[in-house]
Amino acid sequence: MRLLVTVCLFILSASLTLAQETGENNELLKDTVWRFEGQSSFNFTQGFLENWTQGGENFLSGIILNDYTLSYDKEKSSWENNMSYKLGATQQGEERLRKNEDLFDFSSKYGYDLSNKNIFFTNIISFKTQMFKGFDYANDNDSIAISRFLNPGHIVIATGFEYKYKKILSAMASPLSGKVTLMTDTAHYDPVAFGIDEGENFRAEMGAYVKIKFKKEVVKNVNLSTTLELFNNYFSNPENIDIDWQTTITFNVNKYIKTTIFAHVIYDDDVPIPLTGGRTTRNFQIKETLGIGLAYSINKYK
Repeated sequence: MRLLVTVCLFILSASLTLAQETGENNELLKDTVWRFEGQSSFNFTQGFLENWTQGGENFLSGIILNDYTLSYDKEKSSWENNMSYKLGATQQGEERLRKNEDLFDFSSKYGYDLSNKNIFFTNIISFKTQMFKGFDYANDNDSIAISRFLNPGHIVIATGFEYKYKKILSAMASPLSGKVTLMTDTAHYDPVAFGIDEGENFRAEMGAYVKIKFKKEVVKNVNLSTTLELFNNYFSNPENIDIDWQTTITFNVNKYIKTTIFAHVIYDDDVPIPLTGGRTTRNFQIKETLGIGLAYSINKYK
Protein backbone atom coordinates (compact mmCIF):
# COMPACT_ATOMS: atom_id res chain seq x y z
CA MET A 1 0.00 0.00 0.00
CA ARG A 2 3.02 2.32 0.28
CA LEU A 3 3.18 2.16 -3.52
CA LEU A 4 -0.49 3.19 -3.66
CA VAL A 5 0.18 6.24 -1.45
CA THR A 6 3.24 7.20 -3.52
CA VAL A 7 1.28 6.98 -6.78
CA CYS A 8 -1.60 9.02 -5.26
CA LEU A 9 0.80 11.83 -4.32
CA PHE A 10 2.55 11.67 -7.71
CA ILE A 11 -0.71 11.86 -9.66
CA LEU A 12 -1.93 14.77 -7.54
CA SER A 13 1.34 16.69 -7.93
CA ALA A 14 1.59 16.10 -11.67
CA SER A 15 -2.06 16.96 -12.31
CA LEU A 16 -2.03 20.21 -10.35
CA THR A 17 1.31 21.24 -11.87
CA LEU A 18 -0.03 20.66 -15.38
CA ALA A 19 -3.20 22.56 -14.55
CA GLN A 20 -1.22 25.51 -13.13
CA GLU A 21 1.03 25.74 -16.18
CA THR A 22 -1.94 25.54 -18.53
CA GLY A 23 -3.90 28.14 -16.62
CA GLU A 24 -1.05 30.64 -16.82
CA ASN A 25 -1.11 30.46 -20.64
CA ASN A 26 -4.87 30.57 -21.08
CA GLU A 27 -4.96 33.79 -23.10
CA LEU A 28 -5.44 32.22 -26.53
CA LEU A 29 -8.29 33.17 -28.78
CA LYS A 30 -11.44 31.06 -28.59
CA ASP A 31 -12.01 30.81 -32.34
CA THR A 32 -9.64 27.87 -32.68
CA VAL A 33 -10.56 24.22 -33.29
CA TRP A 34 -8.73 22.47 -30.44
CA ARG A 35 -9.99 22.61 -26.88
CA PHE A 36 -8.45 21.13 -23.74
CA GLU A 37 -10.42 21.22 -20.51
CA GLY A 38 -10.77 19.32 -17.28
CA GLN A 39 -10.20 19.27 -13.56
CA SER A 40 -7.97 17.62 -10.99
CA SER A 41 -8.91 17.50 -7.33
CA PHE A 42 -7.79 15.89 -4.10
CA ASN A 43 -10.54 15.34 -1.53
CA PHE A 44 -10.02 14.10 2.00
CA THR A 45 -11.73 13.46 5.32
CA GLN A 46 -10.04 12.94 8.68
CA GLY A 47 -10.95 12.25 12.29
CA PHE A 48 -8.83 12.11 15.46
CA LEU A 49 -9.85 10.78 18.87
CA GLU A 50 -7.87 10.59 22.11
CA ASN A 51 -9.26 9.50 25.48
CA TRP A 52 -12.74 9.67 23.94
CA THR A 53 -14.95 7.86 26.44
CA GLN A 54 -17.85 7.38 24.03
CA GLY A 55 -15.71 5.22 21.76
CA GLY A 56 -14.64 5.45 18.15
CA GLU A 57 -11.48 5.22 16.02
CA ASN A 58 -9.17 7.58 14.19
CA PHE A 59 -9.76 7.61 10.45
CA LEU A 60 -8.26 9.08 7.31
CA SER A 61 -9.60 8.93 3.76
CA GLY A 62 -8.49 10.55 0.53
CA ILE A 63 -9.39 10.38 -3.16
CA ILE A 64 -7.85 11.88 -6.30
CA LEU A 65 -10.22 12.76 -9.14
CA ASN A 66 -8.97 13.55 -12.64
CA ASP A 67 -11.23 14.27 -15.62
CA TYR A 68 -9.83 15.72 -18.87
CA THR A 69 -11.17 16.19 -22.39
CA LEU A 70 -9.29 17.01 -25.58
CA SER A 71 -11.66 17.90 -28.42
CA TYR A 72 -11.45 19.02 -32.03
CA ASP A 73 -14.32 20.79 -33.79
CA LYS A 74 -14.10 22.18 -37.31
CA GLU A 75 -16.86 22.58 -39.87
CA LYS A 76 -18.78 19.28 -39.75
CA SER A 77 -16.16 17.17 -37.97
CA SER A 78 -16.07 16.59 -34.23
CA TRP A 79 -13.50 14.47 -32.38
CA GLU A 80 -13.59 14.13 -28.59
CA ASN A 81 -11.17 12.25 -26.34
CA ASN A 82 -11.93 11.90 -22.66
CA MET A 83 -9.83 10.42 -19.86
CA SER A 84 -10.83 10.13 -16.23
CA TYR A 85 -9.07 8.42 -13.37
CA LYS A 86 -10.16 8.08 -9.77
CA LEU A 87 -7.94 6.65 -7.05
CA GLY A 88 -8.78 6.60 -3.36
CA ALA A 89 -7.84 4.90 -0.10
CA THR A 90 -8.94 4.88 3.53
CA GLN A 91 -7.49 3.91 6.89
CA GLN A 92 -9.44 3.36 10.10
CA GLY A 93 -7.98 2.69 13.54
CA GLU A 94 -5.06 0.27 13.43
CA GLU A 95 -6.06 -1.24 10.08
CA ARG A 96 -3.77 -1.01 7.09
CA LEU A 97 -4.50 1.44 4.29
CA ARG A 98 -7.23 0.05 2.03
CA LYS A 99 -8.09 1.01 -1.53
CA ASN A 100 -11.71 2.10 -1.94
CA GLU A 101 -11.65 3.64 -5.44
CA ASP A 102 -9.70 2.80 -8.59
CA LEU A 103 -11.26 3.49 -11.98
CA PHE A 104 -9.56 4.34 -15.27
CA ASP A 105 -11.96 5.34 -18.07
CA PHE A 106 -10.94 6.40 -21.58
CA SER A 107 -13.13 7.07 -24.61
CA SER A 108 -12.54 8.41 -28.11
CA LYS A 109 -15.44 9.57 -30.26
CA TYR A 110 -15.56 10.89 -33.83
CA GLY A 111 -18.70 12.37 -35.36
CA TYR A 112 -19.71 13.95 -38.67
CA ASP A 113 -22.55 16.46 -38.73
CA LEU A 114 -25.12 15.20 -41.24
CA SER A 115 -27.55 18.11 -41.30
CA ASN A 116 -26.01 21.20 -39.69
CA LYS A 117 -28.60 20.65 -36.95
CA ASN A 118 -26.28 18.92 -34.45
CA ILE A 119 -27.16 15.40 -35.65
CA PHE A 120 -23.93 13.44 -36.03
CA PHE A 121 -23.01 10.07 -37.46
CA THR A 122 -20.71 8.88 -34.67
CA ASN A 123 -18.22 6.15 -33.93
CA ILE A 124 -16.98 5.56 -30.38
CA ILE A 125 -14.56 3.28 -28.57
CA SER A 126 -14.29 3.19 -24.78
CA PHE A 127 -12.07 1.30 -22.36
CA LYS A 128 -12.36 0.82 -18.58
CA THR A 129 -10.20 -0.96 -16.04
CA GLN A 130 -8.37 -0.41 -12.75
CA MET A 131 -4.67 0.14 -12.02
CA PHE A 132 -4.05 -1.64 -8.72
CA LYS A 133 -5.03 -4.88 -7.04
CA GLY A 134 -8.43 -5.04 -5.36
CA PHE A 135 -9.25 -7.12 -2.27
CA ASP A 136 -12.43 -8.48 -0.69
CA TYR A 137 -12.45 -6.21 2.34
CA ALA A 138 -16.15 -6.85 3.01
CA ASN A 139 -15.30 -10.44 4.06
CA ASP A 140 -12.06 -9.44 5.84
CA ASN A 141 -10.04 -11.05 3.07
CA ASP A 142 -7.25 -8.55 2.41
CA SER A 143 -4.51 -11.04 1.65
CA ILE A 144 -5.78 -12.47 -1.65
CA ALA A 145 -6.35 -10.12 -4.59
CA ILE A 146 -9.61 -10.57 -6.53
CA SER A 147 -8.91 -8.03 -9.31
CA ARG A 148 -6.15 -5.91 -10.84
CA PHE A 149 -5.17 -4.11 -14.08
CA LEU A 150 -6.99 -5.73 -17.05
CA ASN A 151 -8.63 -8.20 -14.70
CA PRO A 152 -11.19 -7.26 -15.75
CA GLY A 153 -11.04 -4.80 -18.63
CA HIS A 154 -14.10 -3.55 -20.52
CA ILE A 155 -14.20 -2.39 -24.15
CA VAL A 156 -17.17 -0.97 -26.06
CA ILE A 157 -17.14 -0.18 -29.80
CA ALA A 158 -20.26 1.42 -31.27
CA THR A 159 -21.53 3.12 -34.43
CA GLY A 160 -24.69 5.20 -34.45
CA PHE A 161 -26.26 8.65 -34.36
CA GLU A 162 -25.68 11.38 -31.82
CA TYR A 163 -27.42 14.62 -30.91
CA LYS A 164 -25.36 17.41 -29.40
CA TYR A 165 -26.44 20.64 -27.74
CA LYS A 166 -23.47 22.99 -27.34
CA LYS A 167 -21.05 21.52 -24.78
CA ILE A 168 -23.89 20.74 -22.40
CA LEU A 169 -25.63 17.62 -23.70
CA SER A 170 -24.84 14.71 -25.98
CA ALA A 171 -27.04 11.67 -26.58
CA MET A 172 -25.88 8.77 -28.74
CA ALA A 173 -27.86 5.70 -29.83
CA SER A 174 -26.20 2.78 -31.59
CA PRO A 175 -28.12 -0.20 -32.99
CA LEU A 176 -24.83 -1.92 -33.80
CA SER A 177 -22.26 -2.16 -31.02
CA GLY A 178 -19.91 -4.65 -29.45
CA LYS A 179 -18.97 -5.09 -25.82
CA VAL A 180 -16.00 -7.16 -24.62
CA THR A 181 -15.09 -8.10 -21.05
CA LEU A 182 -11.59 -9.52 -20.89
CA MET A 183 -9.08 -10.90 -18.40
CA THR A 184 -5.35 -11.54 -18.81
CA ASP A 185 -4.87 -13.78 -15.77
CA THR A 186 -7.63 -16.31 -15.11
CA ALA A 187 -5.24 -18.47 -13.09
CA HIS A 188 -5.26 -16.02 -10.17
CA TYR A 189 -8.57 -14.21 -10.70
CA ASP A 190 -12.04 -15.70 -11.04
CA PRO A 191 -13.57 -14.91 -14.47
CA VAL A 192 -17.06 -15.95 -13.31
CA ALA A 193 -17.06 -13.03 -10.84
CA PHE A 194 -16.99 -10.67 -13.83
CA GLY A 195 -19.51 -12.40 -16.07
CA ILE A 196 -17.04 -14.52 -18.05
CA ASP A 197 -17.67 -18.27 -18.41
CA GLU A 198 -15.47 -20.68 -16.49
CA GLY A 199 -12.34 -21.56 -18.47
CA GLU A 200 -12.64 -18.50 -20.76
CA ASN A 201 -10.71 -15.24 -20.63
CA PHE A 202 -13.19 -12.98 -22.41
CA ARG A 203 -16.88 -12.47 -23.08
CA ALA A 204 -18.02 -10.86 -26.33
CA GLU A 205 -21.51 -9.41 -26.77
CA MET A 206 -23.37 -7.68 -29.60
CA GLY A 207 -26.30 -5.40 -29.08
CA ALA A 208 -27.64 -1.86 -28.81
CA TYR A 209 -25.77 0.89 -26.98
CA VAL A 210 -26.90 4.26 -25.62
CA LYS A 211 -24.70 6.93 -24.06
CA ILE A 212 -26.03 10.19 -22.61
CA LYS A 213 -23.74 12.85 -21.17
CA PHE A 214 -24.80 16.07 -19.44
CA LYS A 215 -22.46 18.71 -18.03
CA LYS A 216 -23.53 22.14 -16.78
CA GLU A 217 -23.37 24.66 -13.97
CA VAL A 218 -26.92 24.04 -12.75
CA VAL A 219 -26.90 26.90 -10.24
CA LYS A 220 -24.19 29.37 -9.31
CA ASN A 221 -21.05 27.55 -8.08
CA VAL A 222 -22.67 24.11 -8.44
CA ASN A 223 -21.59 21.94 -11.38
CA LEU A 224 -23.26 18.70 -12.42
CA SER A 225 -21.62 16.12 -14.68
CA THR A 226 -23.40 12.84 -15.35
CA THR A 227 -22.85 10.02 -17.85
CA LEU A 228 -25.31 7.20 -18.43
CA GLU A 229 -24.40 4.15 -20.52
CA LEU A 230 -26.91 1.42 -21.45
CA PHE A 231 -26.20 -1.83 -23.29
CA ASN A 232 -28.69 -4.47 -24.44
CA ASN A 233 -27.39 -7.87 -25.60
CA TYR A 234 -29.39 -9.03 -28.62
CA PHE A 235 -28.66 -12.76 -28.16
CA SER A 236 -28.44 -13.40 -24.39
CA ASN A 237 -31.26 -12.36 -22.05
CA PRO A 238 -32.32 -9.41 -24.24
CA GLU A 239 -34.88 -8.41 -21.62
CA ASN A 240 -32.01 -7.27 -19.36
CA ILE A 241 -30.17 -3.99 -19.81
CA ASP A 242 -26.65 -3.32 -18.50
CA ILE A 243 -26.37 0.05 -16.73
CA ASP A 244 -23.29 2.15 -15.97
CA TRP A 245 -24.15 5.55 -14.50
CA GLN A 246 -21.57 7.98 -13.10
CA THR A 247 -22.47 11.35 -11.56
CA THR A 248 -20.26 14.06 -10.09
CA ILE A 249 -21.59 17.15 -8.30
CA THR A 250 -19.06 19.86 -7.47
CA PHE A 251 -19.73 22.71 -5.04
CA ASN A 252 -17.22 25.54 -5.56
CA VAL A 253 -16.20 27.26 -2.33
CA ASN A 254 -13.68 29.34 -4.24
CA LYS A 255 -11.31 28.86 -7.20
CA TYR A 256 -9.24 26.19 -5.46
CA ILE A 257 -11.42 24.67 -2.73
CA LYS A 258 -14.33 22.47 -3.73
CA THR A 259 -16.66 19.88 -2.26
CA THR A 260 -17.33 16.90 -4.51
CA ILE A 261 -19.96 14.18 -4.44
CA PHE A 262 -19.34 11.20 -6.72
CA ALA A 263 -21.85 8.40 -7.27
CA HIS A 264 -21.45 5.29 -9.44
CA VAL A 265 -24.24 2.81 -10.16
CA ILE A 266 -23.69 -0.43 -12.12
CA TYR A 267 -26.07 -3.20 -13.09
CA ASP A 268 -24.87 -6.18 -15.13
CA ASP A 269 -27.02 -9.31 -15.15
CA ASP A 270 -23.98 -11.41 -16.06
CA VAL A 271 -22.10 -10.46 -12.88
CA PRO A 272 -23.07 -12.41 -9.74
CA ILE A 273 -23.22 -10.54 -6.41
CA PRO A 274 -21.96 -12.82 -3.60
CA LEU A 275 -24.14 -13.51 -0.58
CA THR A 276 -23.54 -15.50 2.59
CA GLY A 277 -23.40 -19.27 2.39
CA GLY A 278 -21.91 -19.28 -1.09
CA ARG A 279 -25.12 -17.97 -2.67
CA THR A 280 -25.23 -15.24 -5.32
CA THR A 281 -27.78 -12.78 -6.67
CA ARG A 282 -28.13 -10.13 -9.37
CA ASN A 283 -28.52 -6.57 -8.10
CA PHE A 284 -27.31 -2.99 -8.40
CA GLN A 285 -23.73 -2.15 -7.44
CA ILE A 286 -23.61 1.29 -5.79
CA LYS A 287 -20.66 3.44 -4.75
CA GLU A 288 -20.74 6.98 -3.32
CA THR A 289 -18.01 9.29 -2.02
CA LEU A 290 -18.11 12.80 -0.57
CA GLY A 291 -15.14 14.99 0.26
CA ILE A 292 -13.75 18.49 0.43
CA GLY A 293 -10.37 19.39 -0.95
CA LEU A 294 -8.18 21.18 -3.44
CA ALA A 295 -9.03 21.41 -7.13
CA TYR A 296 -7.86 23.14 -10.27
CA SER A 297 -9.75 23.50 -13.55
CA ILE A 298 -8.51 23.95 -17.12
CA ASN A 299 -10.23 25.49 -20.13
CA LYS A 300 -7.75 26.07 -22.94
CA TYR A 301 -8.25 26.77 -26.65
CA LYS A 302 -5.68 26.40 -29.41
